[in-house]
Amino acid sequence: MQSVLKLNLFKNKSFYSTRDNSLKQLILVLGGPGTGKTTLCEKLINKYPNWIHYSTGELLRKEIQQNSEESKEISKILSVGGVVPSSITINLLDKLFKIQQNNFIIDGFPRNYENLQAYQTNLVLYNL
Repeated sequence: MQSVLKLNLFKNKSFYSTRDNSLKQLILVLGGPGTGKTTLCEKLINKYPNWIHYSTGELLRKEIQQNSEESKEISKILSVGGVVPSSITINLLDKLFKIQQNNFIIDGFPRNYENLQAYQTNLVLYNL
């Protein structure tokens, strides 16, 4: 069973376009493997075509291909089915939010309570 958490972010916890200072929105789609997160995201994209969908799993796999400093650690963790540290996932999402100008649908994050705390501490407070 998947859950959808839609966050409308306020000015003091802003998520703004760096180009036009417009307020952006973020939808987080939560659920375990095989629960239909991607299917739900595809339906949301059809309903909201100006939104962009990203899977944190896809972002992590792309990072592995970049041979970055973190790629070996990510690869090792994913190969045993572990949860990548929040700091790595937050860093990837942060980069993404800074370069894209659309509203976002993110699936697969947060995966646990520690991820949620890291999200609230690090991403929501950013003035993008």
